[in-house]
Amino acid sequence: MRLEKALRVDLLVEDKIPVELKALNFMGLREVSQILEYLKFGEFKLGYLINFKAPDFTVAKDFDYNIDYLDKGIYRFVNRI
Repeated sequence: MRLEKALRVDLLVEDKIPVELKALNFMGLREVSQILEYLKFGEFKLGYLINFKAPDFTVAKDFDYNIDYLDKGIYRFVNRI
C-alpha cells in the first residue's frame, strides 16, 4: 500500500519517544491528533508535544483529554497500549 503523505516525526529520542515541535500562537486538536497518530502507528508508549510560542512555557503538563485549548509549552502523552 502506498501512502501519499507519510508521518514524519520532528524528533525521535532513543528510537522510543516521538517529539513534535511547534511554534504556534494557538495549538488545538490538529496538533494533538498528530502526536497521537505517532504513538498509535509507531506503537510508542510516550510522546511529547512542545510549543515554543506558548504563553506559559514554564510548566510541563500531562495532556488532559477534556481541554480544548493548549496553553502550556510542553505536554506529555502516554499511550496505554
